[in-house]
Amino acid sequence: NPIEDLEKAKQYIDFEIEYLTENCSDVFSCNDDKYHVCKVINAWNLNFNIGSAVKCLYEYSSNNTFPITVLEQAKEYIDYEIERLKENGCK
Repeated sequence: NPIEDLEKAKQYIDFEIEYLTENCSDVFSCNDDKYHVCKVINAWNLNFNIGSAVKCLYEYSSNNTFPITVLEQAKEYIDYEIERLKENGCK
């Protein structure tokens, strides 16, 4: 179920936000550019909402200036996609 999968993704983002809130002294970043985020989005044929969420998560992993803000943005895009799926009859 795509909506259920997206809700789980939001839950994992919440876990990360909770972790950062409790342990925000030093957040490490991942700079592995083996796959450029735009190439992945195109290769997987992701729509705007999911692609934008992926970009936010990529930004979080590569540049942790405002990690919680970026994670919250990813959740917003996931919410938009859930609403789009519900409007199109997905349960």
